[in-house]
Amino acid sequence: MDGDEINSRNFDSLVELIATSTDDVIIDNGASSFVPLSHYLLSNQVPALLQEMGHEFVVHTVITGSQAMDDTINGFAQLITQFTSETTFVIWLNPYWGAIEHEGKSFEQMKVYTTNKGRVSAIVKIPDLKEETYGRDLSRHAARTANI
Repeated sequence: MDGDEINSRNFDSLVELIATSTDDVIIDNGASSFVPLSHYLLSNQVPALLQEMGHEFVVHTVITGSQAMDDTINGFAQLITQFTSETTFVIWLNPYWGAIEHEGKSFEQMKVYTTNKGRVSAIVKIPDLKEETYGRDLSRHAARTANI
């Protein structure tokens, strides 16, 4: 990042490295850089380019409970519409801030999932760990991790 902008020259180099890789590649970014990174990826058609080269493009996104649940669910719904139909998603359910349910429905029963489940390759359920032990650290980390 250069301020609020993606340094496209550096990112172009990263995409070139990914394109020639035969191994899995993970780009882990924070929430503050997610919007500029997504804009770069989409405006430069990076997912389609990598898919044409035989790579699988997978977006990981976190769904949290409580007050942030609506925002994280809406974020997932937006991602589905923005990325090509070949892009698959891994959903991380993080109950640290509260149960992930709405009107008695679990995430798997919600319309946002049932409508798009064909594009979801996995759901990872982060256990509701005791806060006194390592639960706080793991859940806070997962809540702050990037979507891609």
